[in-house]
Amino acid sequence: MLVIINVFETGSPASERNHMMNRSSLMRLIALLCILFLLPAIAACGAGSVGNGNPGSSSSEAEGISGTNGSGIGEDNYVTTPGAPPPGFTEEEVTLGTGDWAVKGKLTLPKPAADGKGYPVVLLVSGSGPNDMDETLYKNKPFQDIAQGLARQGVASLRYNKITKQNPKVFEPYATTLTANEEYLPNVHEALAFLEKEARIDRTRVFVLGHSLGGTMIPRINKVETLPAGYILLAGSNAFLADELLRQYQYLFGLDGKTDEDEKTAMQQVELELGKLHAILDGTTTAPSTPILGAPASYWLDLYAQDPLKAAAVITKPVLVLQGDRDYNVLPESAEKWQAALTGSKDVTVRHYPALNHLMLAGTGKDDPLNLLTPQMVDAAMISDL
Repeated sequence: MLVIINVFETGSPASERNHMMNRSSLMRLIALLCILFLLPAIAACGAGSVGNGNPGSSSSEAEGISGTNGSGIGEDNYVTTPGAPPPGFTEEEVTLGTGDWAVKGKLTLPKPAADGKGYPVVLLVSGSGPNDMDETLYKNKPFQDIAQGLARQGVASLRYNKITKQNPKVFEPYATTLTANEEYLPNVHEALAFLEKEARIDRTRVFVLGHSLGGTMIPRINKVETLPAGYILLAGSNAFLADELLRQYQYLFGLDGKTDEDEKTAMQQVELELGKLHAILDGTTTAPSTPILGAPASYWLDLYAQDPLKAAAVITKPVLVLQGDRDYNVLPESAEKWQAALTGSKDVTVRHYPALNHLMLAGTGKDDPLNLLTPQMVDAAMISDL
């Protein structure tokens, strides 16, 4: 049976022995732990447990965000004390929603205080899998970098733990009916309601950033929410997730230039699971009660039926599409597909970053998940474009 962490899991504990694996073994681990495929699978190993526990901005440079050109942590790594925000902004812990669906989050606010209109704000919606509010991958924290970089540009932000991270037990009643709507829309709604009531926020300048699968959900968010003034698609996927899996496995297993027997077996397992899924999608067989590729059949049927590109046509608000060209999770040409689909908006901007990967981390050559073992910060130039 294919070993893939499903959307309900909170992730496996990180282990230092992973750092000692050879490339082939680590590639297998990464592929086999792929969390719904569009975030590198190390997400499950690096995030740890959380469960209990630009429009309108200035163009000033996000000081200290980067400056490494992919070589590691920046010289001005301003987070020097765990849990203590650096000078220049404040971070406040918040709770979004109530009861079992409540999630922890952070509101990041610039200093000094905003004028009477309040701050523009970006709501950060993370990608697939049980992500914490920082989208932590080993020691990399892309959403923290973006939030703190925005604050240095005078823009507030709100980020939160996904419900699949905070309290995956809420999905137990959805074992055979789960869709991406339950995974995303309730918490997005609560986050926007929080921002609408927050006195320090300019309610006319609320923007939603969706990363990866979070980007896929932007058309659905636009359909049910009226508050956002615009959207940011950060490496937003517009392809059917399941069909992307085999290509990503082939990429990962091919990085070392060879495919061993274990990797061939893994590929065969993926092909088998995909075959079962497509038989359900085309009506050849009925949906089983057990998960396929880590999620109920209902999850895949919903994603297959709701084409994000078709749904994007009704978006009339400004959209900024940002894409790293070293991204193997979401291919670079997806940006132009978004642009062509957004026919209802008169303000669509697409920007490519040749050196950046799926997490907007800089590097050279083919992106290698082993690079995630080295702490790095999100590219400052990309943040300044928000």
